[in-house]
Amino acid sequence: MINEFVENGEKPLIISVTEPDNNTIQNLSDLNLYIFADDVSVYNTEISSRISTIAVMELILYQYIEDYGGRDFNFVKLSGKN
Repeated sequence: MINEFVENGEKPLIISVTEPDNNTIQNLSDLNLYIFADDVSVYNTEISSRISTIAVMELILYQYIEDYGGRDFNFVKLSGKN
């Protein structure tokens, strides 16, 4: 889908959430957020935690809603100057 955007001349800001390895989605993204989680399997069923991924996605969603949806979650925007 990312390649289709580029082929059509569109260039949205692409944010990806991936494991910390070199992969195609990471390389096509403008911003990549790494999620570190241990791989855990029980009886050949993968049960690794997804809580950190859900938390990051929720924060991105809330910020998007605040910026473009007209709702204030009282987030503080950093100016880049400390």
